[in-house]
Amino acid sequence: MSDARILIVEDEGIEALDLQRRLVTMGYPKPHLAFSGEEALASVAEQIPDLVLMDIMLGGELDGVATAERIHAVADVPIIYVTAYADEGTLGRARITAPYGYIVKPFRERELSIAIDMALYRYRMERRLKESERWLATTLRSIGDGVMALFGVTGSTAAACRAALIAARAMSRRLDELNHTLHAELPEPLRIGIGIHAGPVIVGEMGYGAATTITAIGDAVNTASRVETLTKDFGCQLVVSEEVVRQAGLDPDQFRWAEVEIRGRQELLAVAVLDSAQDLPELTDAALGSSGSR
Repeated sequence: MSDARILIVEDEGIEALDLQRRLVTMGYPKPHLAFSGEEALASVAEQIPDLVLMDIMLGGELDGVATAERIHAVADVPIIYVTAYADEGTLGRARITAPYGYIVKPFRERELSIAIDMALYRYRMERRLKESERWLATTLRSIGDGVMALFGVTGSTAAACRAALIAARAMSRRLDELNHTLHAELPEPLRIGIGIHAGPVIVGEMGYGAATTITAIGDAVNTASRVETLTKDFGCQLVVSEEVVRQAGLDPDQFRWAEVEIRGRQELLAVAVLDSAQDLPELTDAALGSSGSR
């Protein structure tokens, strides 16, 4: 990663300049220098580096370990300790800060390069793992939950219907990406059911203070909920009401249709059934047909 921004924290000016020169020779952007723990903290506050090379025996009120602890309190940055000597107590404190490596002075440029490359690689892999764990935890917490998304709070119904269909395609693609990322951790792929319906609703705020949320009530909300449950009956990912297809201006002949009973409605509801939301036609002029009923 030759474009990595590196911060050198070294209280010996000659050694700091020499390390800076060597890193530039190795192809890295010119590293910023900090000659004390306080300067290092100020530098991180101004711009978070990709890596910190920290003199473990830094002079001043903050030694290298204390400086590393304070950096970790404000930024997620990999730190490599650079040292010629450290007593057992200092090394014990250093281990608690979970450094990404140690470089013992004097060292060759190859040793420095390997230490930096390994630290950056490990950091990237850990970030990816943490992101996957967050996705998995959120998904597992959401199993069985339904989420309502409102489109058209402002703007036209037609634009809202098109936006909802575009969102459904995007959700399907992102779910495929998530399943690919977590395929080794999941016993089977994650699945989603999406139902889309259009109609007038009453929109307002519920709750108090920080817990205030925007919600909607009305027949269209109840119908959309029923339409979503149809994905289980049809074993598909997306069910869209005829009204949405009409408002979005899509050609109805592109879809597989069914007529279903919806609790609370006297008439049957015509719905388009799609195995995957990615089967939706692109919302381009070529896909747009007449806006009449099927």
